[in-house]
Order: sequence, then C-alpha cells, then structure tokens
Amino acid sequence: MVVSLKFAHSATNNQAEYETCIAGLNLALEMGAKNLKLHTDSQLVVTQIRGEAQTKELGMQKYLALVREKIKLFESFKATHVSRDQNTRAGIMERLASTRNNGVTHYVIQETLERPNIAEKASICTTTMVPTEKT
Repeated sequence: MVVSLKFAHSATNNQAEYETCIAGLNLALEMGAKNLKLHTDSQLVVTQIRGEAQTKELGMQKYLALVREKIKLFESFKATHVSRDQNTRAGIMERLASTRNNGVTHYVIQETLERPNIAEKASICTTTMVPTEKT
C-alpha cells in the first residue's frame, strides 16, 4: 500500500515530518494495529518522541502532544531513526515518483490535509484512490 500526503496548507519541513508521522499512526490505528514500530529518517521526531530532545516552539509542542496521545493507544510502540541513506523505502518512493513504465496500473491512496492536525478545528481530510502507472 502506498499513501501520499498532499498539503493544502503551508508547512515547514518539521511540520511535514510530524504530519507524516500522525498520518502513519492514524493508518495503523485504523488497521487495528496493537504494536507499532516507527522507522523514520527524521531524527528530530524520534528524539522528541523519546524525550531526548525538547520542543521549544508552541506548534511543535502541539504536534508532539498529539503524537504522544496517539502512541498511548498502542500496546507497544518504538521509534527508530533510520539515516536517509539507509532508508531504502524512501529511495524507492522517490524513484516511484520519478519513473514510469507504460501499461501497468497501480493505485495510490492520496490524502489532502486541508489544515494542520494541530489546528483548533478538526482537519478535513479528503481521501481518493488515484490510478497511477507502475513505476
């Protein structure tokens, strides 16, 4: 399964990392996962989740609080930092977006986040199945 996030709002790199983390947590919860291992190339997210680094900016504190709330819903959770050069999945996703083979269709779940998850009102999320050619 491939999930693509599209932001209909502006987001810094750090905000995008947290939004991606939240989307993954939500998906795991929707699928009924009880135990989750998060592998991410965002050292910031991992160290803040583990409590090894502090969040200074209010927006990042809200993101971290939301992530921690969701983590409590799992029986077990572990966050692991994977360096970008060792993150083969991310590399595959980059290649997937940049190459095409004709004739074979796959579906990508694409979600549009209308506003940040930490916004006062709940985020409006539109999910569509987008046919794509195999890459």
